[in-house]
This record gives sequence, C-alpha cells and structure tokens, in this order.
Amino acid sequence: MFRTVLGYIAPVLCVFCCAETAARGDSVTLREKTPFTAVTVTDFRAGVLHFRGVSGETLRKPIEQVERIDITDFPALQQAGELAADGRTDKAIELLAAAGKSAPLDWQRRLARFRCLSTMNQAGRIDDGLPLFLELVREEPGLSPTLLPRDFSPRGSERNREALALLRKTRLKGSPALVSAVESLRLELTLLEEPRSAAREYPQRQPTTRAAAAEDGEEAPLLFGSPRAAATSERVYLPRNSGVRTEAGRMLAAGDVAGASQLIEAALPYVASEDRDAWDLLAGRCRIERKEYARAAETLLALAEATAARDRALNAEALYHVAVAHEGLARPDVAAGIYRELLDREDLPASVRQRAEAAVKRLAGRG
Repeated sequence: MFRTVLGYIAPVLCVFCCAETAARGDSVTLREKTPFTAVTVTDFRAGVLHFRGVSGETLRKPIEQVERIDITDFPALQQAGELAADGRTDKAIELLAAAGKSAPLDWQRRLARFRCLSTMNQAGRIDDGLPLFLELVREEPGLSPTLLPRDFSPRGSERNREALALLRKTRLKGSPALVSAVESLRLELTLLEEPRSAAREYPQRQPTTRAAAAEDGEEAPLLFGSPRAAATSERVYLPRNSGVRTEAGRMLAAGDVAGASQLIEAALPYVASEDRDAWDLLAGRCRIERKEYARAAETLLALAEATAARDRALNAEALYHVAVAHEGLARPDVAAGIYRELLDREDLPASVRQRAEAAVKRLAGRG
C-alpha cells in the first residue's frame, strides 16, 4: 500500500519541486534576445558568463552581450539594474562597487565589478569607468576591447582630461586589438582636449625605428606614459563611429561652427579612407554654415557620386545638402529640382523625405 501511494505522490512532488526551482531560478537577458529564465548562473571568468539551462547544458556568453542578469542568491545585481533604470545611476554604481568587494564568491565579486563598469559606461562616466576597466585588464589581459569606455563627455570636460591623463601614465598589456582600441581612445581624447598635441604625439608620418625618430628630432608619441616612447610603423586611426565625430556634430548643431570645423580638420588625418564618407558629409555641412556654398556644393556632389552605390542613406543626405548649398547660391530652381529628384526615390530615408518635402513647399511659396 505504501509503495502504491508513494508511486502516485513522487511524480507530484517532483512537479512541485521543479516549479519552485523554476520560480526561484536565475535569468539572463542578452541584448535584443528573449531572456533565458529558470537557469542557474554558475561562474563568471575571463569576461564570460556561465549558466546552466533547464536541460542541464552549460551555456557561455560574453558579458558584453548580456543586458541584464538576475541571480536569486545575488540580489544586488537586480537592485542595481532597477536603480539605473530609474535614473539613480550613482546609487547603482555605489551598490555594485560594494558588491564587488563583499560578495561571498569570487566569481560574484568579478561579475559585480563588470556590471559596475557597464553601468558607468552607459552613464558616460569615463573618468570612473576607465580606471576600473584598466584594473580589470590587468587581472584579465584577454578582456574584450568592446568593454572599453568610449562615451566621453563634451569637449572641455574635466572627466575627459582626467581620463586622458590616466591613459598617458598607464602601461597596458593585452591583446593587439585591446592595445589598439585603448590607443585609439587616447587619440580621441587628445583631439578633443589638446588638439595641438595630437600632431606631436601621433605624427602623420611615423618613423619606423627609434633611430629614425631621433634623427628626425621628432617627439615620439606618448605611449602609455613613456615620455620619449618610440614611434611605430603602425598608424593609429579613429574608430569608425568615433565620438569625436559625434562631438563635432553636436558642436555644429549648437552653433559652434568654428569649433566643429577645427575639430574635423584636426581629426581627418586619423580617419581611415573607408570611414571618410560621414566625415566629409559633416565637413560639407560646416562649409554651408560658413556660407562657403560653392565649395560645399562641389564637395558634397562628389561625395554623393561616390556613395551612390555603397551607401544610399548617406548619398541622400549628401544630395539634400547639395540642394541646400544651391539655395545659398541663390539657385532655387536647381535646389528644387534636386529636392524633387530625392522625393522620387523609394529608398529615401524618412528624415530626408520630411526635410525635402518642407523645402519644396517653402520654395514654392516664394514663387
């Protein structure tokens, strides 16, 4: 009798236990993915999160792909995420920094510090995020460069200057990709805060040997704190989506045309040829604001022709600004013709269509 009853009860108990485990399980949410629920986070090392799914299989995901982590036995992560979502970033950072020192398990302390770095990055706190990133790199030289803080503050910020000073006195060991990314960040900050130093620290024609640098009498770039570090044959380039270009665009939108133009001019020697299009568009917009309409129309038309096949969205922006330049040249008929040609395109971005339609109506009203 007892065995018979047990035979009925055991499966029921199993169901309830499984349900309770699922209810209390951890969850991992990847960027733009459906969350993994009812999992168990088991480890975090070398920038990779380890967690076991309901099937028993262990999954491994790089931390830069992870948007949110909720761990039943480590509530600080969830609490910090909620604080950050509410805009209380300082409190979230404070909580994660404390957890990075006091969590009971080594992997939990490491994870808290990485989440703290992520929160700092999202808040644009480069002055706080960069020291933590460099500290983590010293412990794990194989760290992915995607975790490097890149959202610096507007030009003239004390946070930028502090980050630049730290990079200049830091000797870094890591993968070539990581070292390159850090050097690229230092170039960005130098262009923003000390543009005159950029040409000296990152000469456009870099000698290939220490002897060549000495013969040329050039001051070699300050590579991680060495005051006379040897120049290398490797050119340092700005990243494709450089924050320097973003800052130049912000300055232009704010009416600082001279500052934006100077920043673009200083940055262009460090832009890879395959990344020039967006910079050339921004430079053309600056020329329009400086009322250099003929030069703007010429360079933007050349840009439009060059991007007709490879980047239709940027091509549309270039043509739109060609029309704007012709308006400045008192050629409304030419401008209106370009606007209409744009409006005939099925692939025209919505933002360009809206501006072109408004321009056509405005010009028609003048007639």
